[in-house]
Amino acid sequence: MQACLHEGIVPAVYVAPGPHLAEQVTAEAVKLGLSVVDDPANAKFLAGGAVCVTTMQVLLNGRADSAYLVPLPDSLFVSAPW
Repeated sequence: MQACLHEGIVPAVYVAPGPHLAEQVTAEAVKLGLSVVDDPANAKFLAGGAVCVTTMQVLLNGRADSAYLVPLPDSLFVSAPW
């Protein structure tokens, strides 16, 4: 994910299936010295200065403390043949 930021492929999002894994990923990223946020509406994330680690629920339903959902660019969605 950090490589995406360095290459100018922003914003970079890691979507975890649940909050426990999101917390683990965030903790590991902080240990590695990566800039991480958990809110897709965070200005640092939207500007490409941090990776957003969030859950599918937050991504699809928004946050309980947020009245809006941030639209994400199509470039974030990668399809691969199964």
